Amino acid sequence: MSTLKVEFKGVLEISMEGIVMLRKAILAAIICSLSISQSAFAEDKRSLWDMSKLASLSSGQTRAIFGYSPATSISDNYSFSQDGLISRGNQNWSFKSVLMPCSAFKEIDRNYTACIEKVSSRKIGTTTWTNGVLSNSQLGESNAILKGGIVPGKIIYDGTVRPDGIRTDGDRATIWTLKDANHQGGSNYLVRANYVGGAAPNGNRLSLEIFPISMGSNEKVLNEDSITIGEFPSDVEYQVKLRLGVFIKTLTGWFFGRLTSPVIDRNGPEGYLEVAGLPARVPVGITQPLIASEVKNYLDPTWCTELGYEWDKNCGPTQAIIGVPYTAGQAPPGLLEQLEKAPGGVTTISTLSYWKIETSYFYTTAQNPSESQKCVSELYGVNARVFQGAVLSNASLFQTSSPTWNEINQSFTFKLASPHLDEINKPNIGFYTLYLPLELAKCRWGSAVTNAKAEVQIVNSAGISTVTTIAATIENGMLRFNISGFGYSSPTIVIRMKSEVSQVRSEPVVVKGKSTITCIKGKLTKKVTGLAPKCPAGYKKK
Repeated sequence: MSTLKVEFKGVLEISMEGIVMLRKAILAAIICSLSISQSAFAEDKRSLWDMSKLASLSSGQTRAIFGYSPATSISDNYSFSQDGLISRGNQNWSFKSVLMPCSAFKEIDRNYTACIEKVSSRKIGTTTWTNGVLSNSQLGESNAILKGGIVPGKIIYDGTVRPDGIRTDGDRATIWTLKDANHQGGSNYLVRANYVGGAAPNGNRLSLEIFPISMGSNEKVLNEDSITIGEFPSDVEYQVKLRLGVFIKTLTGWFFGRLTSPVIDRNGPEGYLEVAGLPARVPVGITQPLIASEVKNYLDPTWCTELGYEWDKNCGPTQAIIGVPYTAGQAPPGLLEQLEKAPGGVTTISTLSYWKIETSYFYTTAQNPSESQKCVSELYGVNARVFQGAVLSNASLFQTSSPTWNEINQSFTFKLASPHLDEINKPNIGFYTLYLPLELAKCRWGSAVTNAKAEVQIVNSAGISTVTTIAATIENGMLRFNISGFGYSSPTIVIRMKSEVSQVRSEPVVVKGKSTITCIKGKLTKKVTGLAPKCPAGYKKK
């Protein structure tokens, strides 16, 4: 079994001023990380595409990978805490609890027990869910080497509830058998429901994932190296029901995920969260090996400035290129568009299936512009910790902040990106689902929102937009918009409500597009692209 060293830093409570500083620090680290030593992901095994089989990079080279989330890691499959024994009196701790099946508890506390109630599947076109059962084979104990006073393993005692009210109990990811959901590797699935938290309420977060797996042995006790992650069957949808008790109140802000035809229900009794849907097929984009010192030449200074980067510090020549592959949660969608200007552009190397949903940290919601939070403040109070909506897509990259609200146009805007073509040179086709709590939707668009139509504008990277009209549906106390059939690479989706039904307009509407200028400084030459491109300081327009 691979030994992975993990350094986990605590989640701290931060002021609003600190939020801005934290955002800049995170973005600075994101923008310049491109590729990592293949051995770091030696434990990640995919049956369809194996990242470790990519050609090795020469010294001074780098590459970017978009839409690939390493799926098997000791820090994901096992619970751990900073001090092992968490108590109210000790505020210097953080933890990750991997939720257990509810059947593992001797007794259930309605308030403080958080666990997996059931995992189910059903064939497309059928109405009855078939409940899964726990497999006879399960992960063994972790042998990870952890740093910083972190203690791996269970953070419950003797299987009984510890209702201290500040964190969930947890153990390790569990393997379930879904007899009616056979995939190429069998009918076993790894289910991972991770609750991350700390002394500060700003840092609570949940991620929920399912993986179809094959096991290298029939042993009852498995290690991670004996598990290979496969692909989901195309005709099966999945459902997970979590019992979260009071902890559901900490899951605030926005949910983001990779599900097709999703259903999210968080209105059940006793703090239940129920998520169902088909897996999303996500294009994995990749660049050719690039000379690391030249990557800055493909990044538009105007784009860097728009994101709040300082060109000479975070987005430019003085910043080292370090390496982790980009995933949906790590990079702004515009980065894929920027690197399409590199030699060879960004191509699809594989298309992988995912079933995943995760919540945002509170501080990422609190840092949103005031107009985005206006209705939240009016309905629930300033910086209220409430559920604000959900976004689900199959894009390689999508923004992991809430959709941007435009008070003037009364519209939501959301950005995403994928390579234009798939691995067999056919267009990648996108989908996007937006959930909004009905109260917040009425606050933004008025009480007639339930009978109105939504105008959807999809603007591509060339500034060409198509406009169509869709009907929103009401589901589990939320307004739901489903948008599909659009092409990539870097579209922006704009949703606004219409007071009356209009006909679908299929013809493209030309809006102001981007232009490119050439800037010179002595013998140096740069090309700058944007809606109103300007040369960086010290450069002159050619």
